[in-house]
Amino acid sequence: MNATLRNIFALLVALCLAVPANGDPGGENAGGTGVWILPTCAQVIAPTFDPTQQPRTVKAGIAASADLNMKISSGMGVPTATFVDDLTGLPIPLPVSGRMVTLPAHLMQSLVASPDPNATIVIVDANQVGYVIRVTADPHAGSVVLAVK
Repeated sequence: MNATLRNIFALLVALCLAVPANGDPGGENAGGTGVWILPTCAQVIAPTFDPTQQPRTVKAGIAASADLNMKISSGMGVPTATFVDDLTGLPIPLPVSGRMVTLPAHLMQSLVASPDPNATIVIVDANQVGYVIRVTADPHAGSVVLAVK
């Protein structure tokens, strides 16, 4: 009887460890450090914007006067990040340092001044795991809204 109970207990523990769990939903600014913690990464199949898809998280009212640092999930490998504005379609590499991706202020300012104030940030690793982030600028407020898709 004891051996059976131990086996059942071991099976339950193994089952609990094998069940996938939801990741961290992200956070505002990592406890006041000015870093935006992105939610759990996901498989990036096609880095396109689907207007019907609801964003997983949104960060609004970002001042275009300072760089924005984004901390990526630990579930990713070594990331590469690109910024593509809708007007030109040219990919611009973003600075990556470890788990931090920086959106420079000059890119946000140029987006605010652009006739088409929309862009997409794609952050992926070698396994195509990462983020597609839609960037929309508000020229009147001089701020930017980021939506993780």
